[in-house]
Amino acid sequence: MSSQNHNILLKEKFSGLSGLQKEKLISEFRNAPLMLKLIEFLEKQKGASFSSHVCINKVYGIELSDPDYKTVENRFFKLRKKLIDTLSDSNEAAEQTHYLDEEMELRECIDLFNKGQKDLAYKRLEELEKRCWKKNLFELLPRVIDRMIFCNQSFNRINENKPVYKRYDEAVKLNSLTLQVLKKVRQVYEINYEKGIGAAKSELRFIKKMANNNPKYPRFEFIYHHLSLYYKLGSSEYIDKMQVLGKHHAALKKIYQEHGNMTIFYTPNYEYYQEVHLKEISMFYLYNKCDFEEAYKESCELKKFISDNNAPKAESFFYNAFRAELAASRYTEARQTLDEYTQVLRKNNQTDRLPFVHALQMMLYVYAYPKIKPENISHTEKMFEQYIKWAQKNKSLIASYEETLIIKAGYNHIKGRYDETRDLLKGNTLENYFETKDLYRLFLSFNDHFAGGKSVTAAGELRTKIQAMKYKVLTPNSVLLLKRMAEFVQ
Repeated sequence: MSSQNHNILLKEKFSGLSGLQKEKLISEFRNAPLMLKLIEFLEKQKGASFSSHVCINKVYGIELSDPDYKTVENRFFKLRKKLIDTLSDSNEAAEQTHYLDEEMELRECIDLFNKGQKDLAYKRLEELEKRCWKKNLFELLPRVIDRMIFCNQSFNRINENKPVYKRYDEAVKLNSLTLQVLKKVRQVYEINYEKGIGAAKSELRFIKKMANNNPKYPRFEFIYHHLSLYYKLGSSEYIDKMQVLGKHHAALKKIYQEHGNMTIFYTPNYEYYQEVHLKEISMFYLYNKCDFEEAYKESCELKKFISDNNAPKAESFFYNAFRAELAASRYTEARQTLDEYTQVLRKNNQTDRLPFVHALQMMLYVYAYPKIKPENISHTEKMFEQYIKWAQKNKSLIASYEETLIIKAGYNHIKGRYDETRDLLKGNTLENYFETKDLYRLFLSFNDHFAGGKSVTAAGELRTKIQAMKYKVLTPNSVLLLKRMAEFVQ
């Protein structure tokens, strides 16, 4: 296959992804800067194909006339193949589980009817209809009821169809409302991506209105609270609005407890994926609330659920589990999580992402010192420095450039490199990274305290300031930073 045909194939596979699938793809490669650039390039392409030269320039920043172009071109071919293989594996997996359990049941009912087992087919259709109503599966419900009407017609039981038609009308109406709501869900994804969740108020209001107008069917309310909590958790606009997030979280758990496992989009294996997603959201909420112990417990439940289902662990799982374990001071478990993460990357030939793991190992070392130490600290430091360079150039990495500089400052502290930390803090735009300017100034004072030699009075005053600052910050990063500073001052 020619290079151009490979480009056509890649564009075709990528264009076939839904918004949710693209979101998952970006999440999967969140620590692979070059792959993210390739995905971003594909997103912007309108035609059925693209020029390899143009793509290489956008992804690698190199011109055709550059003497190293041929080497970079070969790297691009490998990168392109990796993305094609990833998309092919995803499509194959989707084809293997193409139908919902309820849809398979409908097909079996039709087969029974065609084989002459009409009474049994009708009884199973009645049970299937009940399941669809209970689960608010409005996309399938009209087809189920239509088949029941047809069965009655074949039995010449026309009069029995009168109440069925009433349910049919209701199902068709609800199916139409569901499609309108799901359209808004798609739009919220794009609005959040481009402008932030604050710009999607109109869409969220529409979904909320549908939920209020249809209280008998909790799926609409579920969609509203799920969508709201998911996007608001990742927004800086809601850092100081935990009460709002708490209401969404409580409502979501109540619906789940009273009505079972619902979802936004009904897709194959939705019950498993929704269970995972709900546990992840709960963990994010508790973590952002700085309730680290409860977030850790939720993470443990998620880990057990995935293991019980013999399911593979996504890359996002390792990162989220690590952060929960680190925040809850479960350092040994955090280390084990990173070791497993490393093994998975090596097994999948994704060694290009190892610098990110080393950045997390450095984070663990800084926050757990002296309880935990990497086996090869010099190698970890080297790989960590490589990740810092990546983060400086790519703003979409999960551990930001500014966060890695704070980790580096912590590592400098352990090594006694106080002057280097002072230059680091004053030579970069780190002031805006801190939650408040007072916290930034306190961090400077913390470094200066150790750089200038210890004094009992100074140490006591610093401890008092750190303790007072704990009541003025809201974000998990600030809370954990102050905890670590207090430990060092003791």
